[in-house]
Amino acid sequence: MLEKSREHVDHICTMLDEHRGADTIALYIGEASSFADYFVISTAASEGHLHGLFRRVQEYVKGQELPILNSLKQARSSGWILIDCGFLVIHLMTDESRNFYELERLWSHGEEVFHSSGASSPPASSDSSSGATNSSGPVSSS
Repeated sequence: MLEKSREHVDHICTMLDEHRGADTIALYIGEASSFADYFVISTAASEGHLHGLFRRVQEYVKGQELPILNSLKQARSSGWILIDCGFLVIHLMTDESRNFYELERLWSHGEEVFHSSGASSPPASSDSSSGATNSSGPVSSS
């Protein structure tokens, strides 16, 4: 099952890369997490781009008949869409949300299994010049 799961992770990451998701990363967190094996995190350039990435991921997830454990509701202007597929949790975020929540730092013990080939600086690093904040959390289920 883990091999097939990894194939889905790789496909989603590549798809996000192809649709200009920035700094797409996949972390294997299975050793430290009881709720998922992988996190995929990708940054969208705008709210419109965020929702476009969401539609692409949603099409793939439904087409592959992957489990969807949240309602996939889209909220306006939240800056973060979360898609929970059980073994895989996909985080689509604006740059502002990604810098604020610093998921890579929170899950730094996870093993990086994918990192986009695009040249973008990693969010939430000490090199980041953005002091952006965001008070809303991920869009998940209601």
